[in-house]
Amino acid sequence: MLALLAVLALLTTSLALVVAPPGGPPPAAAATRVAKDECRRVDPNLVNGVCLRYETPQGSGLTWIGTYRAPDGRVFFCIDFLYDPRLPRRAERVPTDRLVNQLGDRVGDAEVAALNYVVSTWAGRGSTGSDDRDAAIALLVREVMGDGRRPGGLVVYPAGLRVGGVVRPPVGGLDRRVMRLARSMWREASARRGPWRLSVDLVGDGPVRVGEVRSYRARLVSAAGRPVPGVRVRVDCDGPVACPRTTTTTPAGAAVRVRATDVGRFRLRVRASGPAPDGVLYRQRGWSTHGGSTARPAGVQRGWIAQSTRARAEVVETSRVRVAFPTVRTVTSAGVVTPGTPIHDVVTVTGLAPGYDATVVGELHGPFAAAPDASSCTPATLAGRVTWRLRGDGTSSTPTVTPAAVGWYTWVQRLPGNTDTTAVTTPCGLPEETTRVVPRTPSIATTVSEQRSLVGRSLHDVVRIIGLAPSDRTTLTWRLHGPLAPRSGTSCVGLGWSRAAVAASGTMPVTGSGTVRTPAVRVGAPGCYTYSQSLAATPTTTAASSPPGLVAETSLVTRPVTPVVPEVPTGLVGRTVADRALPAPGTVATTDPSPFVPARRSVPRFLDSDYRAAAPARRASGSLVVPRVGVRVGIAEVGLDRGAVAVPRRRDLAGWLRTTATPDDLLGSAVISGHTSAQPGELGALERVRRGDVVRWSLGARAASYTVTAVRRVPRSRGLPASLFRTDGPAVVHLVTCAGLVRDRQGRARYVDNLVVTAVRR
Repeated sequence: MLALLAVLALLTTSLALVVAPPGGPPPAAAATRVAKDECRRVDPNLVNGVCLRYETPQGSGLTWIGTYRAPDGRVFFCIDFLYDPRLPRRAERVPTDRLVNQLGDRVGDAEVAALNYVVSTWAGRGSTGSDDRDAAIALLVREVMGDGRRPGGLVVYPAGLRVGGVVRPPVGGLDRRVMRLARSMWREASARRGPWRLSVDLVGDGPVRVGEVRSYRARLVSAAGRPVPGVRVRVDCDGPVACPRTTTTTPAGAAVRVRATDVGRFRLRVRASGPAPDGVLYRQRGWSTHGGSTARPAGVQRGWIAQSTRARAEVVETSRVRVAFPTVRTVTSAGVVTPGTPIHDVVTVTGLAPGYDATVVGELHGPFAAAPDASSCTPATLAGRVTWRLRGDGTSSTPTVTPAAVGWYTWVQRLPGNTDTTAVTTPCGLPEETTRVVPRTPSIATTVSEQRSLVGRSLHDVVRIIGLAPSDRTTLTWRLHGPLAPRSGTSCVGLGWSRAAVAASGTMPVTGSGTVRTPAVRVGAPGCYTYSQSLAATPTTTAASSPPGLVAETSLVTRPVTPVVPEVPTGLVGRTVADRALPAPGTVATTDPSPFVPARRSVPRFLDSDYRAAAPARRASGSLVVPRVGVRVGIAEVGLDRGAVAVPRRRDLAGWLRTTATPDDLLGSAVISGHTSAQPGELGALERVRRGDVVRWSLGARAASYTVTAVRRVPRSRGLPASLFRTDGPAVVHLVTCAGLVRDRQGRARYVDNLVVTAVRR
């Protein structure tokens, strides 16, 4: 036994060996945490905690910070420094009031209460089950007791820990996890130490009525005057009320709501359990303090046991109400609807006397020109009346009423009274009871019959109308706008349709939603065309429109493409080029097939012979003038003759191919061809044309000016490019004549090229 006591004394005093005398170096290095089993080899009664190894000049040692197990199985925290940690089976239980440490120094009541909060909160069964937490609590016990000294006066544990103070590490140190836990526990214990005080306050005033709810607030406050949240509070009621069985505190308190179910007197009890201001100690008979400044090497230990008490409050309330005053809250089913939409009222009633059963009348008043007020509802404004059965408190919906006219409508509910309940009529014009009936807003979706069409064909628009009721009757007005010149000669997107003329318009009657088709309109000129529509407003619908320029309702109209790329026989070609490769009949005329250019080329027939038109043009219908070079010739309309342009035989007369554009067309190419000549004013002068020269062309009353942009030669054996006959693209004119004069052995003049002058309309 003496050997065992010596070992235990060494164990419980080991931490003191790392204490340095004031001003001197520490005799031991910082402690290192090792496995618990190393300390248990010395004392098998250790439960949870931290085992530390340290080095001194005399060798290594072990120390333990944590919980112990008594012979009867009880787990406890030692409160006496350097005492034998064993507890006898028959240790007595004593209170901690007026607690003194082993040196006889008094421990403060607030610190005792805080320490009991720590043990009862985290180690109510003797241990937390965690090594770090048990070590943290053991450190708090040691610093509150303030008797951690070695013989000679050296302080091993910092003494004098007070409520609200900072927990400090012992000499030799302790790992950060344990220190963080200890400091967190002490902060909470300082704020929430016992005894707790529980109070119950009435929220609001006035008598309690049958069916109404009475509210109380239970406040739980610690000995430090701080609210204690998160504590379960038990509630008991006696009398004609219904109340919750439990509630939980918050920083503002715990809400307790009781509902009066009948007339009479009731009692409310509220209870909460909390930590006591002191704990319980296990103590061996004969324990006593030491008169000296340090403890004996071995003594009889005391162990701390947690203790809790209950905080209670009680309130008594009496109800003397004989008639219930119900509260009615109503909300219309929709704030905004269209004519013909059914609406109803949602009614929530509270505070009815038990057994209430009556027929409620709901009235819908309107239509009003503006939002109604309390004086707006009269017998003359009644738009509909419904009835429904009400049995007790709750939320229900009235039958529906269908307003047909545009305007403002509001509900009024009439609850009859009886001997136990007062009658209630809701006010007229409450905003939450008011519905605005607005006209239906139809929409229009349109699609043009063809987004690419030809001059001479007809267009129409398919109009889909959405949002009208079957009974709605209105008028559709349609307009066909155009023509406008396309952007870059090919795109109808983004044009300024406000300046476009109206090619055609009309009106149509419309009944309800559906699809209608506008009359067909024959288009006589190329360009961009678009539709617009509008619906007239009615008493139950708003106006609607579809603006011009939408892609789905816009069409690009061009002239029909010339059937083939024609030969332009404006002169003879010598035999010197007869061996050149000629295009085979029917070959494709362009490497990029397009619906706007001819897709096939005619068979060349007049490379070695003169051409004479089958029906020679004799009368000029227009003129062509190029002022700078002196060209001035007449213009005749010509067609195709066996795949060739019927070029007039006269040298003072040029031919306009009637399958190409006119001077007033907004897009597409015009082709004018004629023979060359050295005579002044005729097409021979085109050899001297330069870029920037002005070309004026008229055809009857139609006239236009152009600016030359290109002059080029094309071998007649190759044929003209298909692009000269485009029906889309910018408005241009191509002037075609002979070029490349050669003579054969007989001296006859022949032309091997076509000269092409291209000018863009100004």
